[in-house]
Amino acid sequence: MFCHLPVDCVLALTYNCNSRCTMCDIWKIKDSPELNPAEFLKLPVSLRDINLSGGEPFLRKDILEIVQNINVAVPKARLVISSNGFATDLILKKMKEILEIMPQIGVAISIDGIGEMHNEIRGIPGGFDRAIATVKGLKEMGMTNLRLAFTVMEKNVNHFSKVYDLSRELGVEFTHSFAQSSEFYFGGKQNIESPRRDYWSLSMNT
Repeated sequence: MFCHLPVDCVLALTYNCNSRCTMCDIWKIKDSPELNPAEFLKLPVSLRDINLSGGEPFLRKDILEIVQNINVAVPKARLVISSNGFATDLILKKMKEILEIMPQIGVAISIDGIGEMHNEIRGIPGGFDRAIATVKGLKEMGMTNLRLAFTVMEKNVNHFSKVYDLSRELGVEFTHSFAQSSEFYFGGKQNIESPRRDYWSLSMNT
């Protein structure tokens, strides 16, 4: 009997969040327990891709220790930290420390539309400008493993190509996912809307 070990995973480091996203209720969860940094030393060595997510992972004061332990446990794994990018000064400070021990690590900053579209979806006034400032600050730090991460919903699908164009303008990668439902993630939020085919086709051709 063969045991198939995982090769990729998403690790929610915390449910604490400084965003108020329309597609996620994680920020409503209070006093949720968090794994001790030592627990990350137990990750299976088979892992090759790890997404450090949340909540907002940079709200973990011990994120540097967590990254150190993951690097010890699975040194061959590719790590990406997914962030909303709102706490610019904190993120730049933490990443300066993290890059010293793991220069190849990546960061994905969520951008779900241009300007007010992003602010409305993320529920934070001025959030778009703060997220872009974080991307630019990380680039100035010398980071090359950077990407904009777009969450597709019917509300913002017509901004898909606009955010893609922004990623080209900034000289970073572009990734996307679809808003979905989960008992364990997104704070249990049930996302039942999905972009209609005609909306999706329109967004790809504009």
